[in-house]
Amino acid sequence: MGVIASVKERYLREVASRFKGNIAYGTFMLMAPLAVAIALSKSSEPEGLVTTARDTIYCCTGRRESLLHYKILRRLYPSHLGRYRGRLPDVASGDERDIPPYPLLLKLNSWDMVHRELAEGYPITLEAYRHSLNRVKEGRSVEEALLEALLKVLAEHGDTLIFQKHGGRAFKIAREEARAAFRVSEMWGVRNAITWLERLWRGREWNPGAALDIIAAASGLLLITISQAGMDALPGERYRDAIS
Repeated sequence: MGVIASVKERYLREVASRFKGNIAYGTFMLMAPLAVAIALSKSSEPEGLVTTARDTIYCCTGRRESLLHYKILRRLYPSHLGRYRGRLPDVASGDERDIPPYPLLLKLNSWDMVHRELAEGYPITLEAYRHSLNRVKEGRSVEEALLEALLKVLAEHGDTLIFQKHGGRAFKIAREEARAAFRVSEMWGVRNAITWLERLWRGREWNPGAALDIIAAASGLLLITISQAGMDALPGERYRDAIS
């Protein structure tokens, strides 16, 4: 099929070539198979879409997608990558001889949340989607529902970008602080909890980029549900009735 390879080529040509740094590449990685799934699926149910996205990765991608993945990473060259020693070629080395097919590459990198989501069929994305949908059904705004889902993801799963940039101790501290923020949200509201956590992490330069990529994908699934319900993204009785 080559659709995912085609959109990676377009990202490389139109985004990575024009900007320095990681321009939402994790979000792009998650969204590209979902976009293909939307085009291929008869159903718009999120569970069906993520299944189709996973199946598309396993049946219709290969080494071409992996080579493009490496080219994009070399172009962006995120500062947190550092020097790599492991079962895959180092991005900085330029060595492409042992780069595996895309499904295997995702599995070998499954310590990273974004790669694991793609390899395993978006399990955390679905968790975040379901949590945010339940909150919207209760009358919360979409923004607040997604912010709470972000806290829940961070509290339960941590963030592997923080781990990669700052190490295991920072990863554990960040997860504990996210759990505290989740408790704060229950008492004082999610916006106050996010503000508190953001102030803690800003000075340390902790960026929960992996969790944010997952929330971006979850928000896409949530908005599909909203659009299928024929309602706008506002809380209230009409909205809750439409998606119940």
